[in-house]
Amino acid sequence: MKNILWGLRDEAFEEHAMNGSKSPCLSCGNKKRLYCEQCIELVGDTAALVPTVSLPVEVVVLRHPSEAKSKSTAAYVTIVSPEVNVVMYPDLGPSSAPPSGAELRGGSAKGGWPEAGPSVPEAGPSGTDTSGAGPDAAAETGSWEEETVLLFPSESSVTAAEVDWKKVKRVLAIDSTWITSNQILRDPRLAKVKRVKIADEQTTFWRYHAHSETCLSTAECIFHLVRQRTVVVEGSYSGQFDKLLFFYAHLYRAIQLWYLQNPHRSFVHKRNYIHYEKAAEEALRLGLPPPPPPPPPPP
Repeated sequence: MKNILWGLRDEAFEEHAMNGSKSPCLSCGNKKRLYCEQCIELVGDTAALVPTVSLPVEVVVLRHPSEAKSKSTAAYVTIVSPEVNVVMYPDLGPSSAPPSGAELRGGSAKGGWPEAGPSVPEAGPSGTDTSGAGPDAAAETGSWEEETVLLFPSESSVTAAEVDWKKVKRVLAIDSTWITSNQILRDPRLAKVKRVKIADEQTTFWRYHAHSETCLSTAECIFHLVRQRTVVVEGSYSGQFDKLLFFYAHLYRAIQLWYLQNPHRSFVHKRNYIHYEKAAEEALRLGLPPPPPPPPPPP
């Protein structure tokens, strides 16, 4: 994973990211440097420099209303793949309800993060859909539950190798804190949806948390599941979806450079997280001044 993040770079994009000016978002008008996190939309000339990655399944990111937009990694994969959509929970995505205005698709101008509209299906006490739309309506033609998997680690979750991917059309991924994710998990509409987990991967995310190293960011989860699905379906993986991490990789390297150039700033040290030699090589590529020597390792 770390080798992908260090190697996944484009010189023209890096030059633009370092020296480009802010441009207004076409949806909200706010000036941003690369993309608008509110609208999940690339700004200015950035779109011409960012790759487009088509995925074999639809990915619906269920974003909890309390999740901070600026801290979410879901946008990093949404802006490079048309198959990744972010919806505001309790919406479950375009395949489970009539368009409610809550969908945000990468590369489109939807104008922000609207509240879920009245057409979102309401779950009755038995878990049935009381609005005439949603999973129950989909079940009439193909069983929405059988065509869907929920990406979340739990005791009942299975690995990608245990999923019949011929039936799966969409992946639901929860974008929230560990505490608020339980509110989504208790949704009766998701009771019969098979849960899938990522097998044997460690996080590279730069925001510190006290949970296990196997607790991944949303962007990492989506990438690893797509990669592991490819191994199951095709027998091997040859890097065809690596560019899904294009934006994530750029920010990963930027964080590494920041710590390299500010070694005496106070921060939570995560053992072996900062790769000072690789960060120094990145600084040299970008024409940045030589960094100070790295600090001694933490005790």
